[in-house]
Amino acid sequence: MVASPFSKHTLKFSCQHCSVRQLCFPVGLSPEELSLLDALISQQKIVKRNEQLFKQGDKFNGFCVVRSGAFKYVHSTPGQENHIIAFYLPGEFFGLDAVHNEKHPATAQALIDSSVCVIAFDELMKMSSKIPTLQRYLMDIVSKRCSNDLQRPTQHHTAEQRLAIFLLDLSKHYGERGYSAHEFQLPMSRKDIADYLDLASETVSRLFKNFQDKKRIKTEGKLIKIIELKALQQLIESAI
Repeated sequence: MVASPFSKHTLKFSCQHCSVRQLCFPVGLSPEELSLLDALISQQKIVKRNEQLFKQGDKFNGFCVVRSGAFKYVHSTPGQENHIIAFYLPGEFFGLDAVHNEKHPATAQALIDSSVCVIAFDELMKMSSKIPTLQRYLMDIVSKRCSNDLQRPTQHHTAEQRLAIFLLDLSKHYGERGYSAHEFQLPMSRKDIADYLDLASETVSRLFKNFQDKKRIKTEGKLIKIIELKALQQLIESAI
């Protein structure tokens, strides 16, 4: 039985000393403003691999920022299999879709050992009215999430294009965070990737082999090396 949200493995670390702080909140905040942000964090938690941070239908207790690790976001529909609708990596917010109904519409499950900050929503709204840069940044987060939803792979893309979009999104994510955009670990399994892309697991395995045979990428277990970034981009551009 899964424990209630945010109930165990708690810890404490400061925004001022966090390695991904600049990805969560705007740069240029004063030490005093950063101290106020620390006060907003209602809980910090380590979530072990395969543990659920919260379940679909759980009460909204604040939205989350991934500090380390990765999560998959799984939506359940009566009579159908569960479906992965998103992955969340370090520096990314999630749980914003629970604000309206005050219930989480999907389950957040750790792909690997991970840590998160849980931020009190009402208090953050109050603080954002006092810090204009923070208010604008929150709007940017919502806008970016809407934009990402429009750009995610769909049924209109071929299987090759869907995998290319997925790999390029990961490349961009790691590059923006100061890591290599050409070499990174996949925290998710091939099966999870297939679920997210609405493809069969066999198709995804075949595509990875095909991309490797064409020297677009090189794989070593979960390590991905993108050899021909331009070739992947051209695959996507052919769909426009």
